[in-house]
This record gives sequence, structure tokens and C-alpha cells, in this order.
Amino acid sequence: MEYILAYWLSAWILSIIRLMIPALKLIRILDKNNIVVRRKVTGFISSLIIFLIASPFLVYPLLSEEARENFLVDFCDAILRRGSGI
Repeated sequence: MEYILAYWLSAWILSIIRLMIPALKLIRILDKNNIVVRRKVTGFISSLIIFLIASPFLVYPLLSEEARENFLVDFCDAILRRGSGI
């Protein structure tokens, strides 16, 4: 059980550092009026929760630079589409 918890926690921390923070910075650059940018605390906490749940499945984007770039592009595109009301 300790190994699973350690794996999950380390994947979560890595996903915050390598995926979530760059994605939020990119969203801030692309759309300053997005709800994730306007509500910083709420957007950050909801992103933390999403990445906590999804972190075991994000190992490939964490380890592969090409998969990381693809994930960031798709993740930012999805957030920007949601924030614009489409």
C-alpha cells in the first residue's frame, strides 16, 4: 500500500510541476479573460484535484517530452474552448 501511495504522490507532484504549472501559464498568456485565469485560487485548486485524480494515468506525458507537448496543447485547447462558452 505504501508503494502505491508513494507512486501516486510522486506522480501528482511531478504532474503539477511539469504539466499543470506550464499549462496555467500558457492559458494566462493566450486568454487573460479565461475563468481559470480570473479566478486564480479556484482554478488552481480545481486543477490540483483534477491532476490528483488523473496523476497515475499521466505517467507517459511526464516521461516523454513529445507526449508532454501534445498533452499541454490538448489540455489548454480544451480549457480555452470551455472558457469561451463554445
